Amino acid sequence: MKYTFSEIPFSVPNFKEIKQKFESIDQAIQQASSKEEVLRNYDAYNDLVLEYSTLNSIATIKFYGDLSNEEAKKVYLQFDENNPILDPLSKSINRSLFNSSFKEALKEDLGQRFFELLEFEVKLYNPNIQAETARISQLCTQYEELASKANYSIDDKNYNEMGLMVLKTSGDRSIRKKAMEASTSFFYSNKKEIGDIFSELVKKRHEIAQKSGLQNYHDYSFIYYGRTGYNKQDIEHFRNHVAKHFKPLQERLMEIRKEELKLEQIKYYDLTVLFDSGSPRTYGSNEEKLNHAVEMYDKMSPQTGAVMRMMKEKELFDIDNRPNKLGGGFMSPLSYYKVPYIFTSFGGSSFDYTVLTHEFGHAFQYTHSLQSKYMLMNGPSLDAGRNIFNGDGNFCISLCSHVFQTGFFEILLRPFKSKYWSDNQYELWR
Repeated sequence: MKYTFSEIPFSVPNFKEIKQKFESIDQAIQQASSKEEVLRNYDAYNDLVLEYSTLNSIATIKFYGDLSNEEAKKVYLQFDENNPILDPLSKSINRSLFNSSFKEALKEDLGQRFFELLEFEVKLYNPNIQAETARISQLCTQYEELASKANYSIDDKNYNEMGLMVLKTSGDRSIRKKAMEASTSFFYSNKKEIGDIFSELVKKRHEIAQKSGLQNYHDYSFIYYGRTGYNKQDIEHFRNHVAKHFKPLQERLMEIRKEELKLEQIKYYDLTVLFDSGSPRTYGSNEEKLNHAVEMYDKMSPQTGAVMRMMKEKELFDIDNRPNKLGGGFMSPLSYYKVPYIFTSFGGSSFDYTVLTHEFGHAFQYTHSLQSKYMLMNGPSLDAGRNIFNGDGNFCISLCSHVFQTGFFEILLRPFKSKYWSDNQYELWR
């Protein structure tokens, strides 16, 4: 990409014109007289979607960066209002490709996996759920705006939700308790509005499922999240396996945590820390923290280092914590330019790198899923993705001592050194 993020050209698209192009492409695919004509029209659709989705992502990033910005909100809501109109048209194009009389020949060019994903698009196609889809988007925005207003004054200092993490992970139990109580009190004071939002979300999602001929949203989500190669019985088996084998391990880890924290009983405000000194603290400016991350990923592999360096050079991060910014974090592909963008907020706690490494897992996966030019093929299913993104954070553990203040490994491995490992095992891992 030749641009930095701030240099990317942006304009609100002509939604009516895009709708007309979608309808024209759909008709052309249905009436195509050859495989080549089908592919030519589908390529035109794919190019259109890549550009549109990138503009949508930029609008979302700008709005989430400051939910009080009325101009950014106005642009964001235009996409929010038109996406439920364009989505069934997009699915109709995929349905026409799936049902093409040249399907077998197309499979040779596009592959079996591509047609598995197309089949999901066919199952999800329903032009009669636009109102429900639009309302769900409105409810999500309503919650995001509410949550962004959370502001806490503790010991004469102001914090937003992300900034509060440095107190929630403190080694001082009274500070952790105070921070958690402040956070929960905000949401409790808004429990009616939040409860109404969540109740209506459940209702609208159930309506979507039933209008799509399914019993409930659980069945609908199985299709929505692109789950192929396994079924609900396989998931039930996996969950039983977790309950049998991992629950006892989790219980033992909780006992280790209790011993390490020197507590008789673990409270909810103790779940954010593993050590009696609190969670490790990051140091330096946000620019320095990104440089630490570059160094960490350079150590991991040339490939991970190259992606992190490219993202830093092209300003594909928003990591500054500020008022009215959406909490949490996400990775958003800028598909037209074939690059990822990471959105999060650094507050000085170990949570900074927990989120960054998770989202970088998304980013790295995306950059290595571009062998296919088709947007439909540029990502894994939600479940498969968890393995990649959570695994990335685990790979970083042995490489990240320099991103924290001194004593990180000594704190991290102390329980294992004292009780479970020999000195040789400890030094080998360290």
